[in-house]
Amino acid sequence: MLSNDRLCKLLYYTDNSPLDKKKLTSEEKIAMFGNQIRIVPKLYVDKPVLNYMIISFDNFLESSNPEFRDNIIEFDIICHFD
Repeated sequence: MLSNDRLCKLLYYTDNSPLDKKKLTSEEKIAMFGNQIRIVPKLYVDKPVLNYMIISFDNFLESSNPEFRDNIIEFDIICHFD
């Protein structure tokens, strides 16, 4: 996910033209984990309006290989309506 500059800009910048902004540094991308990119679907009200990606894991089933399990990974994108 962090290698996708377009996705990172859309999550990080909250103005009307996020794709026109500069590329994020590695530190800025890593800082998005726990803030804009989460695995816990609980959001707090931020003073600045941010965009979020929430990652959920569900339906863990045994597979033919006993060392692995099949599951579903969901990506929910939450952003301000404006």
